[in-house]
Amino acid sequence: MILSILIPTLPDRVDLLSNLTNELDRQIKSLGKESDIEILLDFRDRETPTGTKRNALLRRSVGKYVWFIDDDDTIAPNAIELLLNAFKKDPDVIGINGEMSTDGTNIVDWEIRLNNPYQAITRDNKTIYVRWPNHITPMRSSIAKQIDFPDITLGEDYRWSVLLKDSGLLKTEIVITEKIYFYKFISNK
Repeated sequence: MILSILIPTLPDRVDLLSNLTNELDRQIKSLGKESDIEILLDFRDRETPTGTKRNALLRRSVGKYVWFIDDDDTIAPNAIELLLNAFKKDPDVIGINGEMSTDGTNIVDWEIRLNNPYQAITRDNKTIYVRWPNHITPMRSSIAKQIDFPDITLGEDYRWSVLLKDSGLLKTEIVITEKIYFYKFISNK
């Protein structure tokens, strides 16, 4: 198995989730990679912290690489193909680009890279969020599984990314410069 796609979700978010899983299924089937990619879901209710769900998904995963996708986010129509090509070079982590919106209208670009600081920069008169690898960064599962997410719901992803960065476990990176991940904040997560 090459890739485990891990999605923590909630029973009341099935509509959001179905948009994402339909796109994932479309991409996987069009590439003929059904046996190389698994999609794992954790549907437990809001009483279960998101960090707990992320840890459970990691433990269940069998892919050489893991990729967390949040149920309300979207991916590029060729994201899976780009990842599979990058995995052939056997990196620890894939640097990715994307867009984020916290209000539904203001869209900001971001770049996730192994040696990035965690800050906002200005480039070509645009604000860009640069980040080090985090939960939405595809990475080698043997590395991701060495760090536990805190058993909390808000901030578990940032805290995990700090632990991962400080561990020094990630050494090699391949970068996909095309935008492949689109984050939109929904307050009722």
